[in-house]
Amino acid sequence: MSRSLLFFIIIVSVKLNAQYSINWENTTTIATSHFGNNHPRISCNNNGEAYIVWGRTSDESLQFSIWNGTNFSTPKTLNKVEVATASWMGPDLASRDDTIYIVMKAVPEDDRNSHIYLTSSFDGGRNFNTPIKVDNIGTDISRFPTIAIDLDGNPIVAYMKFDSNFRDSRWVVTRSTDYGKTFQPDVKASGFNNSAEICDCCPGSLSCKEEVCILSYRDNNKNMRDNWIAISKNNGKSFDTGLNIDNNSWMISNCPASGPAVIIHEDFIFSSFMNGARNLFRNYYSKTSISQNKVLESYNLADNIQNLRIQNYPRIAGSDKSIVITGTQAVNTGTVQIPLWFTSDYTKGFNTSFQIVDELNISNVDVAINSNSIFVVWQDDNARTINFRKGSYSTLHSKHIPGNVSVQLINTEDQWIIQGESLQSIQIIDLQGRIISSLPKINSDYFSINKNSYFNTLYLLRINTSEGYTTLKTTK
Repeated sequence: MSRSLLFFIIIVSVKLNAQYSINWENTTTIATSHFGNNHPRISCNNNGEAYIVWGRTSDESLQFSIWNGTNFSTPKTLNKVEVATASWMGPDLASRDDTIYIVMKAVPEDDRNSHIYLTSSFDGGRNFNTPIKVDNIGTDISRFPTIAIDLDGNPIVAYMKFDSNFRDSRWVVTRSTDYGKTFQPDVKASGFNNSAEICDCCPGSLSCKEEVCILSYRDNNKNMRDNWIAISKNNGKSFDTGLNIDNNSWMISNCPASGPAVIIHEDFIFSSFMNGARNLFRNYYSKTSISQNKVLESYNLADNIQNLRIQNYPRIAGSDKSIVITGTQAVNTGTVQIPLWFTSDYTKGFNTSFQIVDELNISNVDVAINSNSIFVVWQDDNARTINFRKGSYSTLHSKHIPGNVSVQLINTEDQWIIQGESLQSIQIIDLQGRIISSLPKINSDYFSINKNSYFNTLYLLRINTSEGYTTLKTTK
C-alpha cells in the first residue's frame, strides 16, 4: 500500500510574479526545410496574427509567412534581387496593424551597386509592393538594414555604411515621408565619445515611438566593443546623444557578429545585448531614461543558470508595460537552449528567473509580443526548419485564494493529486523559477499528475482556480 502525505493550503514565501503566467502551446514548424531557415524575424498585431520573414540559402531568396492564429500560410518569395542572409544576420521587418515593411540587402554585400531595398504591404501581408531602393550611397557600401515605423506610419531605416574600401564604418538613418516610396538623405547615428569605428559585422536594432528614435549598435573604439544607443528626439532627423549601455570594456580584435536589440516604453529605453568580457559571453538587460539621458541599470541574465557555457543573440520585445527577452544559451551538456524572461509590468521590476522555450539544435531566435500573447521563432539546424511557439499571458494581477477556499495536494509515490473547487490550470515550477510544465484548461475539481518524468527534487505548484491562485511546495 503506498504511503500518502496530505498537504493543505500553504502560502509559500517565494515571490512568484507575472513571469510565471505564460501558458504555452505546442511547438509548430512553419514550413518544410525546402523553404530554408536563415535568421527568422517576427512581428505581430493585436488581432493575433504574426508575420515571419527569413532567408533561403539555396537561391538567396526572402521568404514570408503569416500566422493567422491557427496555422501558417504557405511561404512566398518577396524579393526581386538576391539578398544577404546567414544564421546571424538577414532581412528585418516592422509592422503596425495591417502595415508591414521589410528591408533587405542585395548581394554581393561589398559591391557599391548592391543596395538596400524595402518592400511594403498595406493589407496585412496578402500583397506586397515592388521593392524600392532605400540607400543613396554613391561610391560607398551599405550593410545590415534594420527598420522601425514612426508615429505617422512611415518607415525609418538604419543601416551600416562604409567607404569604397570597406573602411570608415558608421551607422546612418534615413526617413521616408511618403510610406516608403522615397527616402531622404541619411544622417549619421554613431561615432560618440570620439569613437572612429563601429563593429562592422554586428547587426543593429532600431525602435521609434512618437518623436523618439533609438538605434542600438555595437561600437568599436580601438577594439573596445561595448554596446551603445544613439538617441533622436526629433523623429530620426538627427541623433545628438549617444550612451554606452554596456560599460564592460570588452576588448577584442575580431568581430563577434552579434548585435543588440532595443525597444521604447514611455520614458524608458530597454535593451538586450551580449558582452564577452572576461571570456564569459553573457546576455544583458539594460534600462535607460530618455528624459535624463542616463543608464539606470544594466546587468547580465546569467543568474540561477546552472552549467552555463555561453549566451548569445539576445532579442527583446514589448507591449505596453509587458516585456519579454530571449536569446540562445549553450550549457555544458552541449545543448543549446532558448531561455525566456518575462514581466507583465516592468514598473514592478524585472528579475532573472526564466523559462526554457525549447532546446537542442538552435542557432538564432526572435520574439514578438502583443497585449495577450508571446510569439517565439527560431532556426532549427537539425531539421533545417523554422519553428514557432505561442504563449498566452494576462496582464491582470492574480489574487491569492481566500482563506475559506480549500485546495489540497496529495503526494503519492506515483502522482500528485490536486483537489479543489473549479481548478483552472496548474504550472509546475522548479526552484530556479523555470516553468517545467504548464497544464491549462483543467476545468475540474480533481486533477492528477504523473510524477515519473520529474527529477527527485523540490517543486512549486502554482494552482489557479476560479477564485484566484495558490502556490504549494512539494517533492517528487
